[in-house]
Amino acid sequence: MDSTSNPLSRGRRLARTFARLGVIAAAMGAIVLAIGLIFSPDRAMIFPASIAGPLPPPPKGVEIIQTEAGVVWLLSSDSEEPTPAVMLFHGNGENIASTLSTAKVYQSRGLAVALVEYPGYGGTPGKPTQASVTEAAVTAYDALKARDGVDPDRIVAHGFSLGGGVAAQLAERRPLAGLILESTFSSLTAMYRSMRIPGFLCRDPFRTDLVLAKFERPMLLMHGRLDTIVPPVHSQRLHEIAPDSVYLEMDGGHNDGPSDPNAYWQAIDDLIARSTAK
Repeated sequence: MDSTSNPLSRGRRLARTFARLGVIAAAMGAIVLAIGLIFSPDRAMIFPASIAGPLPPPPKGVEIIQTEAGVVWLLSSDSEEPTPAVMLFHGNGENIASTLSTAKVYQSRGLAVALVEYPGYGGTPGKPTQASVTEAAVTAYDALKARDGVDPDRIVAHGFSLGGGVAAQLAERRPLAGLILESTFSSLTAMYRSMRIPGFLCRDPFRTDLVLAKFERPMLLMHGRLDTIVPPVHSQRLHEIAPDSVYLEMDGGHNDGPSDPNAYWQAIDDLIARSTAK
């Protein structure tokens, strides 16, 4: 019998054809995924370290701490007793010098303040990724906790924008007394989806939402209602996930600074008081 007219032979040929097509489709899918991961915008857009500029020399009174994973600027308290401390985490287009004015306000309130630099920022070595900036945060926390002038049980993290994602990652790995997230995304995968980019392409997901669902210490969420870079719906979503958190929404956009400094600092003072009360 002619094999071309044999139904069994035709079935086998079709099966082999479909198998080859399946292999080709899988290979093409792997190529597309690889290209997507290589050119995924998170590393170029989320960590634009070059625009942050080099670190200037630290001002007088600022101590430099070199950890295994990065650089920390420390503003100490004048108190003779161990004091609460705040760890500041800056946005993606800044370096630690950008947060110095905020650090000085905290210091004027009797707190020690650690300004944590990210790998690859400010001329520091390394490459910024979720893993590397989280490691920088963890090693900075460990160094701060070991300081004689710092109460190790009263360390609060305050992060702005990307820094909020870093602060949340720290909260998952080390015990924080409190958490302040300012203009922060619920996750970078959610940001991707809002830009019509598949979430699976995000190599640095920063799942702040998952962290806050388990964080049981005082939390303050702040956002500008005119923010078009990280829309306030992200903080609103985080507030829903952590209903015991305090949510403060003010006028202004992402990089405008607080439209009501008095309300801003009052909310922070309240959070610090609740977090560090003995």
